[in-house]
Amino acid sequence: MQEWGSDSEHTVQPQTNRVSRGKKSENSTLAAAVTSKLEAGNFKAAVRIICSTDIPIQSDHDTWKTLQTKHPDPPADSRVPCDPKGNPYFDPLQVAREDVMKALRSFPLGSSGGPDGLTPQHITDLLSGATDDCFQQALVDLVNLLLAGSIDKEVSAIVFGGRLIALGKKDGGVRPITVGYTLRRLAAKCANNHVIERRSKALQPQQLGVGVAGGAEAAVHAVRRLVSNLPDDNVVVKLDFSNAFNCIRRDLILEAIAARSPEIYCLVHSAYSCEPVLTFGDWEILSREGAQQGDPLGSLQFCEALHPLLCDLQSAVKIGFMDDVTLSGSLQSVEQDVITVMDAASKTGLQLNTAKCEVIMEDFTAIPTSSVLNSFLKVEKAEMTLLGSPVLKGMAQDAAISHKIDELKRAVDRLSLLHSHDALVLLKNCLAMPKLLYTLRTSDCSNNPLLAQFDNTLKAALSAILNVDLSDDQWAQASLPVRNGGLGIRSAQMLAPSAFLASAASTLELQQSILPPSIQTLPDKSTETAEISWAALSGVSKPTGQQCCIQKAWDGPVSANQLSCIFSRTSSDTDKARLLAASSPHTGDWLHAPPIASVGLRLSDEAVRVAVAHRLGCKACEPHTVCVVKQSVHEVSTAWHVAEVVQDISATANSTTSYGGLSKEQEYQL
Repeated sequence: MQEWGSDSEHTVQPQTNRVSRGKKSENSTLAAAVTSKLEAGNFKAAVRIICSTDIPIQSDHDTWKTLQTKHPDPPADSRVPCDPKGNPYFDPLQVAREDVMKALRSFPLGSSGGPDGLTPQHITDLLSGATDDCFQQALVDLVNLLLAGSIDKEVSAIVFGGRLIALGKKDGGVRPITVGYTLRRLAAKCANNHVIERRSKALQPQQLGVGVAGGAEAAVHAVRRLVSNLPDDNVVVKLDFSNAFNCIRRDLILEAIAARSPEIYCLVHSAYSCEPVLTFGDWEILSREGAQQGDPLGSLQFCEALHPLLCDLQSAVKIGFMDDVTLSGSLQSVEQDVITVMDAASKTGLQLNTAKCEVIMEDFTAIPTSSVLNSFLKVEKAEMTLLGSPVLKGMAQDAAISHKIDELKRAVDRLSLLHSHDALVLLKNCLAMPKLLYTLRTSDCSNNPLLAQFDNTLKAALSAILNVDLSDDQWAQASLPVRNGGLGIRSAQMLAPSAFLASAASTLELQQSILPPSIQTLPDKSTETAEISWAALSGVSKPTGQQCCIQKAWDGPVSANQLSCIFSRTSSDTDKARLLAASSPHTGDWLHAPPIASVGLRLSDEAVRVAVAHRLGCKACEPHTVCVVKQSVHEVSTAWHVAEVVQDISATANSTTSYGGLSKEQEYQL
C-alpha cells in the first residue's frame, strides 16, 4: 500500500461552486497569514487574524491627523523632571547575562520589530549561531547602557520611539498601536522584572493591574459578592477615562518612579525627558505626554502615577485595574470620590468620560437630581459587567456567552480555509475553551443552557474540520483531556463548575483584602450553587486545602467520571480496548505538537482524519455505490485511493465487457 500524503497527485477535489477571484484571493491571503504565524509558533497572532474584526487603516493624511489628537501636548504647568546624573540616589540598575536572556525569552514567539525591523527572534537566532559570547556580551552592555540612561537626548528620541499602526474600531474610531524598538523593549523588560514583584505588592489591593496573579478574576469575584449583598443605600460606580494612557501626566510618572523605584529612574527619565518619534507611514508624531505605548514598563508607570489618587479616595471599596476604576460604598462617599477624581484632572491629566461611566444600585430614584452620578449610565445588577466578565447570572451572562458563540462561529468559518491540522490545533488550544475560560472562571455559568449551544457549535466545528460524524459518546470522548483519551477540546458544560470554583478559591485571600468586613463574613452563594453542580458531575467529595485552588484538582474527577460513564456504555471489546489505548501515556502526544511543516510536524488532512477516527471510534470508511457497476463498495480511508480506483475503471472499461465494462476479477477486487 502506498504511503500517506502525496496530496497533489491523488486528492480528488470535490466539485464546488465558483467564487469570485477577489474572494478567493482574500481567503487565500488569510489562510497564508495564519499558516505563516503558526510556522513561527506565534499562536496568539494566528488567533488574532482568525478572530479579529479590527481592520488596519490606510496610512493617509486624515488618519495621521486623527492619531495626532490621540497624542496630546503636555500641560503648560508641566514640571521639569529631576536630572539623575551625578545623584547617587538614582544609582542605576545593572543586569547580568542571565537577566537579559530571561527577558529575551519572555518575548512571545513572532513578536514584531520596531521601525528598524529587528525582532526578538532575529536576536535569538544570532545568539544561537554565535561561536563565542562576544555578541551576547555586547547585548548585555547595550542593555546596561540604556538602563543607565547614558544615551544622548537626540538618540533617545529615536530609540524610545516606535512604529505606529492604526486600527479601525467598531464605532468608527481609531485605535493606535505602537511597536517599539526591540532593544529598548528588552531593557524595559529587564527593569520591569527587577521591580514588578515588590511594587505589585505595594500597590495592592487598590491596584490589581500589574504583576498580580489572578488580579482581574479577584476583582470580579469580589464585586460579585459585593453586589449580591449590596445595601439599599449603597452604590457601585465604574469610572471610564478618555484616552487614559496617552493623557496621564508624564511629570507625575517620573516623580512616582523616582520616589518608589529609583534604580530604574535613569531609564525612565531617558525615555520621557525627550520627545520620542512615532513613525506612521511617511508621517511622524511626537510622543509628548502619557505612558508610552509599546513600553513594557508602561502599565507599571501608569499605575504608579494613579495610585496616590486611589489611596486618597474614601469609598469602602476601591478597585483599580490599570485605568479601570470601580468604587463602592454609601451614595454620599462615592459621589464625593467621583468629584475628587474630576477635580484632580489637572494634576493627573485624566478626564472622566461620563458618557461611559456606570452606576449600579438597587433604587436609582435615591440619586439626587443634582448629583454628578445622574450623568452616568444606570445599569441593573443583572446587566453589570466588570473587566469584560458578567458579574451575576442573568442578561449580562447570557449576552457574554452568546457573544462567544458568535465569535466561535465566525472563527470556524475561517478555519475551513486552513489545513485540518492547523484548524484542529487552533480550535483546541486557542478558540474553544481558551476564549471562554475567563468567563467560566469569573462568572458562575453552571447550568446555563447557552453552554449547551456553545458545545453544539464546537461539536459541529470539530466534525467539519475532521470530516467525520460524531455520535454523542464520541463527542463526549473528544471533550475529555488528552491524558484521558480525548482530543482536549473541552466541553463548556463539563468544565464550567470546576473553572469557577478553582478561581474563586485561588483568589479568596485577595478578595478578602478588597472587601469590607461586613461582606467578608457572608457566604458566597454562587460557590455553593457551583459546588452542587460539580458534585453531580464528579460523584466525589470536593478538594480540600491548597488542592481547591487548582483547576485540575476539580476537573480531574469530572473527567474521570465522564470516561467511566463512556466505558460503561461501551459493549464491544474492541471499543473498550480502544478507550484504554487512547488514555495510555504518550498516545496523544501528536495532539500537542505544533503544526510546523518545516520540521515535518504538520499532518496531512487525511492523516488527521484517520488518526482522530481511530482514537474516537468514528467511521473512517463509509459504504457507497459506484454508478458504473451499481454495487455497494467500501470506501477506502484516503481520497487518493478512490482516485486510483476510478482511473482503473476508466483504463479497463474497453478491455473486457462483462459486468458493465469490468472484468469479474476487477469487480471482485472492488
